[in-house]
Amino acid sequence: MKALRGFSFFILMFCLCSVEATASNFSGYMVGDYYYIISDPKKDNEGENAFRFRRIYLTSDWNKGEKFSSRLRFEARDAGWGKSEKMEPFVKHAYLRWRDIFSGADLYLGLSGTPTWSLSEKIWGYRSVEKTILDLNKIGSSADLGLRVKGTLGGLTYNFMLGNGAGQKSEGDQQKKLYSSFSHSLGKSLNAEIYFDYNEVSENVTERTGKVFFGYSQAESRGGIEAFSRVNGNGNKDETISGTSVFWSQNLNKTGTGFLRWDALWNNGKDMTDHLLIVGYDKKVGPGVHMIPNFRFSDRESEEKSKVSPYVTAYYKF
Repeated sequence: MKALRGFSFFILMFCLCSVEATASNFSGYMVGDYYYIISDPKKDNEGENAFRFRRIYLTSDWNKGEKFSSRLRFEARDAGWGKSEKMEPFVKHAYLRWRDIFSGADLYLGLSGTPTWSLSEKIWGYRSVEKTILDLNKIGSSADLGLRVKGTLGGLTYNFMLGNGAGQKSEGDQQKKLYSSFSHSLGKSLNAEIYFDYNEVSENVTERTGKVFFGYSQAESRGGIEAFSRVNGNGNKDETISGTSVFWSQNLNKTGTGFLRWDALWNNGKDMTDHLLIVGYDKKVGPGVHMIPNFRFSDRESEEKSKVSPYVTAYYKF
């Protein structure tokens, strides 16, 4: 019954959007895969395998004249191994965009994307395979409820955002989170970005994140390196989580692309270092349809055994 109510709400909202929109456009994509855990330090997980939907998007974009546009996006995904919950849609984005609120800048009001990893995710290009290193390790959120200004000044693109800091969840403290990023294109193929955010969770608890990103993007190949540091302040004791991600993809023929990625994560509070290696091949089998076999190898320095998992990922865009 709960799932039925969620689905009914999902359909109702999109019907309302289609009635209200003067120039609407519906789009979306589905990402699913089959995976098998060959080996794992947690022996109970060895042999785990499943078909699953990791992400389903349904998006409605519409324009209200030259100055205003809006987006309503729903997401649904598999709850995970061993969970009995059915997939239920939730609001991913819901915002109004006010173009040229002042020279060279747009204002976003509502639940919109944060600048935390939007550029690196775009150049990585394989969110269908895996999240970027900050997203994967829960260093921030891809969306937040608040106000965001995005604009250009000369060759510099800037983002400032003031949000709840709770992502799609309800606010739970009196403070707000401040986001900022500055990026610059170096020629036609190179991008550089610096990013910083600050979140005061309570009087003695703060979160401070800084990162740098360098990306390369052309028609035949893409690559990047991303490095970040998050300081979780709690009175006199700080926990620092740092990470580096390096990735590259190369077109091998008209319909095939090979890619690889290596992540390293350090946590001084838990005295641990994690590594992740992803190797894969993207085969375009039809318009907007991709089959992506890939392997994941991950390990922790304190453990003798690595986690090895083959995946076959299917991506369909409409």
